[in-house]
This record gives sequence, structure tokens and C-alpha cells, in this order.
Amino acid sequence: VTGIGIGASSSSSDRGLGRYTSPCRSAALNSSSFDAGAAVEDLLLQRRSALEESFGSSSAMRNQAEQMDVVLRASISRLESRVRVLEGQGVRADRRAAELAGLAQALTEEQRALLIRLDRLEEQLRTRNELAEAPTE
Repeated sequence: VTGIGIGASSSSSDRGLGRYTSPCRSAALNSSSFDAGAAVEDLLLQRRSALEESFGSSSAMRNQAEQMDVVLRASISRLESRVRVLEGQGVRADRRAAELAGLAQALTEEQRALLIRLDRLEEQLRTRNELAEAPTE
């Protein structure tokens, strides 16, 4: 017997449908007459359960993917906010560095001015000391 292995004798039927072991099918195979309606119903139930498992797993995968998308979006949002904060800090740090560089330059100029003034005072002191030590006639 060819096809899907359905025959009149139970031994040839068992060989052809060895992987199907549902109660409806085994009852149909053990009887002398084949019940096509029960076999089709059993086959549909198996296909339905396989599809439910497939859809269930794909639904679970879809739910998991959606959850991962939510987590990813939240992570990206946190990362973007941190980048904005760091950029703001960078701008403030650059501004502060420019301010400090200006202050350092001003202090350097002030130091030069004080050194020039000190040199003048030393020169005046030296000339006064020279005049004071000079012999008076």
C-alpha cells in the first residue's frame, strides 16, 4: 500500500504511520474499516497544536523583541542625556579654562609691571646710597 500508509491491515498501517500515535489514529488503525474523518480531524489537531506552538514561540519572541526595544530605547535615552550633560560640562570647562588663561596672562603682566617698578626703586635707592656715601667737600 502506498501513499500515507493507510491500508486495510493494521500491520501495514502501523509501518506507514509509525510516527503518529494519537488515540484517534490508533483506534482507526485497529479497526477493520478506516475512518477518514477521524484521521483528518487528528491530523488537523496535530497541525493546529504545532502551529500554536510555533505562533506561541514567535509571539514570545515578538514580546521579547518588543521588551528589548523598550530597554534599548531607554538606554539610548539615558546615554543621550549623559552626552548632553557632558557636552554642557565641556562647554563650561572650556569657558572656565579661557577665563583662567586670561587671569594667568593678567597676573604675568602685573608681575612684569611690578618687576619694572622694583628695578626703578632699586636704581633710585642705589643712586641715593651713592650720593650719601660720596665724600662731601
